[in-house]
Amino acid sequence: MAEFWQAVHIRGQQTQGVWITFGSGFTVGPTTQAEHAALVALILTHVNERDVQKDVFDDAVAARDANFNAIHDINVRAPQMLDAQLEDGDPLNNDLDDVFEVDPDSQHGNMERARRLISFWTRVNATRAAMTPPLPPLLLGTISVANFETLVNNHPVLLQTIENERAEWSGKKSQLQATARRVDR
Repeated sequence: MAEFWQAVHIRGQQTQGVWITFGSGFTVGPTTQAEHAALVALILTHVNERDVQKDVFDDAVAARDANFNAIHDINVRAPQMLDAQLEDGDPLNNDLDDVFEVDPDSQHGNMERARRLISFWTRVNATRAAMTPPLPPLLLGTISVANFETLVNNHPVLLQTIENERAEWSGKKSQLQATARRVDR
């Protein structure tokens, strides 16, 4: 299906031919033939800007989704890894239950569980560091609690980036619509 601007662009080009044929000194209101030609060309510029901004927006969404999925993956695997490190009578088990009680399968639940997990993981590592001899901090593969905290802290920034890019994309669409209206009038 053709986009709204395509028919306007074609009409604008056809108008230029007629305009040139019957005299370049002719004006429509304050618009001269040169201004009209510039507006017709500007439509394609605005289309390109809109499409580029849509790609930037899509990249921002992909970055947010990748971050969210990484947080979710760690939220599922890290509590199990930490549980395997605790003895049955360890008082930290009660705190681990607080982490497990949050379902990470929603946006809110994933972030809530992440905050609880960071707090718990930090306490486990502090307990390990206080032992004699001190034990190293626990890692999930190569991921430390600090790496995980960075992912969680970056998530609101990624959400804001999406909104900023959405607003920019909306502005580009509005510019295209405004230019198409000017050409078509």
